[in-house]
Amino acid sequence: NQTGISTVNLFRKPATGGGAEEDLGVAGVNGFVQDWSKDGEWLLYQRQDPKTDMDLWLIPLKGDRKPVPYLASPFAEADGQFAPASGPPRWMAYDSNESGDLEVYIQEIPARGAKYQVSSGGGGVPRWRADGRELFYLTPDAKLMAVPITLTPRVEIGTPREVFTNAVLSAYVPSRDGQRFLLNVPVGSDASAPPATVVLNWASFRR
Repeated sequence: NQTGISTVNLFRKPATGGGAEEDLGVAGVNGFVQDWSKDGEWLLYQRQDPKTDMDLWLIPLKGDRKPVPYLASPFAEADGQFAPASGPPRWMAYDSNESGDLEVYIQEIPARGAKYQVSSGGGGVPRWRADGRELFYLTPDAKLMAVPITLTPRVEIGTPREVFTNAVLSAYVPSRDGQRFLLNVPVGSDASAPPATVVLNWASFRR
């Protein structure tokens, strides 16, 4: 394998620790599981293709379990998340660079063209609140944003608001109520931005 490129196999095993693992097949180059639908019927993963960049694929967990593409355009689509639903998933949040900048979108499942842009000025790594009424995402300048969302009876997207800023934040998971966040930050850092040092009369230090 080349540096940074690997082929991944997907497996499923009961979280209780008992039972044998089940081989779900090959996710492809740089494959990575993104989400599991609430009804347990679909597994979402992303994979890299030399022609279509990063794509989003679905595996039905019943029947022949043959993977089907959800989004495989010439652009990079990644970080997919099923919108919470009591039945089969109807909507997907993901990020894409189709506009030239990475932005967050919501689109129907299957992708039939009904698509809505959520972020403005850049955004990625979308994550839903458990009730599906709010969507979070990260901006290029390390802000965590929250957007009110209505999916039924029609899609309505509210105004993004800043929740907090964390200069070292790379990944996160919101609590079910969206009031707390589990953060992935480098060892030795904290949840706040690194302090800024302001030097006054700096010209006097020049030699």
